[in-house]
Amino acid sequence: MPESAPRKPFHESVVDEIARIMGTPHGRASDFESVCTLIAASKIPKGHDEILFALQSIGLPTNHDWLEKAIDSVTEQMAEAVAAAEAKARQTADVST
Repeated sequence: MPESAPRKPFHESVVDEIARIMGTPHGRASDFESVCTLIAASKIPKGHDEILFALQSIGLPTNHDWLEKAIDSVTEQMAEAVAAAEAKARQTADVST
């Protein structure tokens, strides 16, 4: 069995795949749609900024429903992560006072 590449965090894999599709001469909207569908259906623990930047770099109009859903999902998860970090910081501050 051939040796496989080391596993990467989800956000790095997504950003790399978007870059790979963008670098192909015939990167099709359907290729991006597959990645965006995966993004929208996934829980993303970190790397929200990198994924959003990659999605916005695709250069397709955001009137594609699947692109809009992916962007909305990442934006929502990023806001949830920020809120959770702020709540944890407040909790830690309350405990230490």
